Amino acid sequence: MIHDVAPQIAEAMLPMVRQYPTAPHPLQRYYYTSLKWMARHLESFVEPQASVAAQKRADEMGLGDLRRYRWLDQPSRMKDIGRQIFHWEHATQTSDIVKQLLRLPDPIVEAIAS
Repeated sequence: MIHDVAPQIAEAMLPMVRQYPTAPHPLQRYYYTSLKWMARHLESFVEPQASVAAQKRADEMGLGDLRRYRWLDQPSRMKDIGRQIFHWEHATQTSDIVKQLLRLPDPIVEAIAS
């Protein structure tokens, strides 16, 4: 799913990635925060998976299919206040995605999308 929208997301990120190195400090902070937010919400474009053990626990709690939940649902809809029961695994952490973007030697849409 994410491959379908990656070019559009990359197009939105491109100006911030290009301008970050030469931007004044307050803008750098804004660009970094914006990119981090965008990277964090990439999960909206992938179908999450759940381990057998996590799904068993969710069934015991009456939550149903864990794949229908997102990270923001954990404290409220999933009844996991303090995030002590379930643990989200990311293929790549949000901060690492942003660091990789800002290290691109020639930021272009294709490089950001990949």
